[in-house]
Amino acid sequence: MTSGQPRIAILTAPGKKNRTFFGSEFYFKKLIGEVSRLGGLCYVVTPEGIKEKYAEGFSFFAEKHQWQLMKAPLPDVIYNRIPSRIAEIKAEDCLKKLKEKKIPIFNPSFFNKWEIWNTLSDIPLLRPFLPITSLIESEEELREWTARLGQIYIKPVNQCKGKGIMKVTALGGQNVISESIEVPPHQSTIREVWEQISDIPVIVQQSIDSDLLNGQKYDLRLLGILNGTTHVLVGTGVRASKKQNLTTHVPAGGQIVPFRFVENRIDMDQLHFITETAGKALSDRYGLIGEFSIDAGVDQNGNLYIYEINSKPMKFDEPEIEGARISKLSRLFMQLAENRSF
Repeated sequence: MTSGQPRIAILTAPGKKNRTFFGSEFYFKKLIGEVSRLGGLCYVVTPEGIKEKYAEGFSFFAEKHQWQLMKAPLPDVIYNRIPSRIAEIKAEDCLKKLKEKKIPIFNPSFFNKWEIWNTLSDIPLLRPFLPITSLIESEEELREWTARLGQIYIKPVNQCKGKGIMKVTALGGQNVISESIEVPPHQSTIREVWEQISDIPVIVQQSIDSDLLNGQKYDLRLLGILNGTTHVLVGTGVRASKKQNLTTHVPAGGQIVPFRFVENRIDMDQLHFITETAGKALSDRYGLIGEFSIDAGVDQNGNLYIYEINSKPMKFDEPEIEGARISKLSRLFMQLAENRSF
């Protein structure tokens, strides 16, 4: 059992098939290595590995090039990388025990899109950056918002990575054009659209007339990380649509674009401002928010909009952003562990 040094646990779900735990081993290795270099102990643990007075987890030993099961004192900080809402529900008892032990949980849970919009809209200086958004609970409300805005996005409040998003364009009366990642644009009706979404909580969001790059819409992906008491912008990725024009998420067919291609179109002061201001608003509502990503866009007049905020950012494909992320997160883990009050 190891003690006497700051301890950081990456909390994830049990793996499937031959895997011991869920998540990117490459990402976890990088974090473990950097924390170790800074003098701390970092290991991966599942809820079953959190015991009453110690933890059983896995750490990567570079000199042996292998993962090893280890027993360690309970962590000083938990980095919540539980991969899904279902897995997070299963881990509720574990998370409750950690809170009772006053162990800081770095990002307490996934975000709810409607809660996030309300949290941000409570900040007057952020309102100009928010598309018109509403929770809808009936076919009539869907009809009213479609007629009012002309074109809308429908988003499940508890999904991420572009899953479940629909784009609906009014044609007049009951008729619309609807499309999703899986289904190309086709004529439909408000009732048919409502039947597809009525069993889950959804929001409608104003469709922004996006700025185009080589004829394709593009979005910005901002990474914010807590730096002491303030959230700072660590990097900005650009994603352009390719196979479809609904979402720019790479798993859904989007493509990576170097930031320099759009840099002259972006107000960097605004990017820094929304990262810092949104970070404070999220922390005031949810507690310890150590990192988050913002999906943002620019309209054809150069206005910046916040589409979504994610509490568990995916990997950034840009090496310089992901490298800075590893470095800053590791230092933040160490700072939080060393400042923990017992």
